Amino acid sequence: MEKTQNVNKLLVFAGILLASLTLAVLTMQYGAETIPISWGIDGAVKNASNTSHVVIVFPVLILVLSVLFYFLTASFQKQEQLIRYVLPIFFLFRAIILMLTGIQATFLFIALEWTSEPYQILSWTIGIAYLLIGNVLPRFNASFSRYADTGVSQTKTMNARTIMLRMGYAFLFIGLILIANGFLPSSSRSYVFFVILIVGAIVQGGIAMMAKGGNKER
Repeated sequence: MEKTQNVNKLLVFAGILLASLTLAVLTMQYGAETIPISWGIDGAVKNASNTSHVVIVFPVLILVLSVLFYFLTASFQKQEQLIRYVLPIFFLFRAIILMLTGIQATFLFIALEWTSEPYQILSWTIGIAYLLIGNVLPRFNASFSRYADTGVSQTKTMNARTIMLRMGYAFLFIGLILIANGFLPSSSRSYVFFVILIVGAIVQGGIAMMAKGGNKER
């Protein structure tokens, strides 16, 4: 059972890795030799770098994070006092990898000269991804029920179904805010973007940590 759940999670990361590799190839194929890598709060380009050097970083980081996730959770599952942290770790790694993919998609849009507003595209791409995840997340309850219902704390009361439902609402809410952020003035868009991601990660982590302890009858 544990092996199947780990494989399912790795398949999620494998899909994101494949998307990242596709974005990298498209950016190198159709983009210019150099690409902007940093902007001021007004959206003006501050620095540029070699396109191939920039885009290859993302699939490499995603691969490293996926492998790290696998070994970290495999280690936690062997220790009863740590097993309840597997679910928060999954969402943390997923959030980081989704953000990397969103940044990479932004580089592709810039390379194709489709936009000059990086934080607008970041907000929209990651926001749409969050909306999609929030819409389907409650359906994955069975896959995570063991991690959500197993732990050492006997004071928590939220079960797996409640956690997945609330996490889905959190994704939907954060996604809507990110999309709305894309319509804000460029001078404030970058600050709001990072605040949304940080606060959202804290909220999601808090929800994931509210798993009830143990599978004992109450």
